[in-house]
Amino acid sequence: DDAAALLSRWLFIAQTDMGLGDTLLNGSAARIKYLLSRAKRQWFIIGVCLAIFLANLAPWVGKKGGPLKPTITVKFAVASIFFIIGLSLKMRQLQDTLFQWKIHLTVQVFSLVLTPLLMCTVANGLTKLASSSLDIDGSEYKSAISLLDGVKVLSCMPPPVSSA
Repeated sequence: DDAAALLSRWLFIAQTDMGLGDTLLNGSAARIKYLLSRAKRQWFIIGVCLAIFLANLAPWVGKKGGPLKPTITVKFAVASIFFIIGLSLKMRQLQDTLFQWKIHLTVQVFSLVLTPLLMCTVANGLTKLASSSLDIDGSEYKSAISLLDGVKVLSCMPPPVSSA
């Protein structure tokens, strides 16, 4: 009963969105046509919701060893995404960007050379400070060293593609 009331309310809102005001649509065909046009505009969100729903119904399909073979399909999906994005680049935009080599070199040197050198220097200094002020056999020292090792590793990684 609640679902019917909710659907009725949604259809009323849909009618209002169509500029029909309080007048009722003639027949269910117009309602279905409107709902389909609205769904067509929201295809991505509907697809994501459908994928989540199906994954909830059958999670074994995407698990390791499942029929989807995620160890293979994930690599293929990522490669496909980069390939499609590459195809969508305009040639003129690619040429203009290629000639901006100075800024590209600056970003690469800063991201892949200067940041790791700075962070490793800071982490090494903090390691010496920790070894002089903390008990070397204690858990606080081991935690601090592990954290500083993580900082060193993370500083050597390139920035994510989305922020590059």
